[in-house]
Amino acid sequence: MTGPSIELVQATPPPGPIPDQRPGRLLVFLSTFVLAATLGLAANYLRSPVFETSATVLTVKPKGVDETSADADLEHVAIQRRLLLGDEVLAAVADRLQSADHTGESPMDMGRLREMLTVRSVSDTNLVELSAEGGTPELLRDAVNQWADA
Repeated sequence: MTGPSIELVQATPPPGPIPDQRPGRLLVFLSTFVLAATLGLAANYLRSPVFETSATVLTVKPKGVDETSADADLEHVAIQRRLLLGDEVLAAVADRLQSADHTGESPMDMGRLREMLTVRSVSDTNLVELSAEGGTPELLRDAVNQWADA
């Protein structure tokens, strides 16, 4: 009889994590974010700027000091809006802008003025807002000033 024997049995260690051959989620997110941000900023900064200027005009004569003022005359405001965008007024504005020196600008005509100028009524008042939108701030400023004068 032989004495007790001890047998050492070693179990195979559990397999470790398999190295992932794909890039991590963080790397995919960051690269997608940087690409989208770069394209978005480039598209935003490469477009031409659009400027807007406006002036508010009272369309009726103010009442005397001792007279009470009536409610807003919305019909009168609507008529003034139509008159301000009429051919006579826009022709006068175009003529005045032709004489002004705006270097690099094409000649001003009524069609271009109609696209550039808008009239909005201020609700429940006798005020109208004259506004112009375009690419040259000096031209817009002069257009609105000449329009209000006309």
